[in-house]
Amino acid sequence: MNLSNSEIKFVHQELINWAKNHKHFSHFQPSARARIQFLPAQTLFSLIKVGSYFGFPALITWLMRYTQNHSKVTITTRRRDAGLCIHCAYDCTDLPSPICPECGQSHTIPMISPPFDSHA
Repeated sequence: MNLSNSEIKFVHQELINWAKNHKHFSHFQPSARARIQFLPAQTLFSLIKVGSYFGFPALITWLMRYTQNHSKVTITTRRRDAGLCIHCAYDCTDLPSPICPECGQSHTIPMISPPFDSHA
């Protein structure tokens, strides 16, 4: 189907009129200079949305790992200081061997010494 030039111009003009009256296309002006509009509320919402997708789960995971590791260190330190096996909490006070008779593992860990200062 071939359209004449006048029919093509008519269809073109009708499309332009439709776009001018459309709620989304009426803002589009190809020959006009581009305008950038900053919407603080929309930007804040986008940041919250991205944060909820990536930030909050990562923060929760980090907090859980930190709490888990911190509690292990605290429990190990308290058991070592009380003379208990750090693995099974068996009383290993005054044992001749560094091996726990209950679980078969080394019942203590050496205390962490302060770093050696070599600036004498």
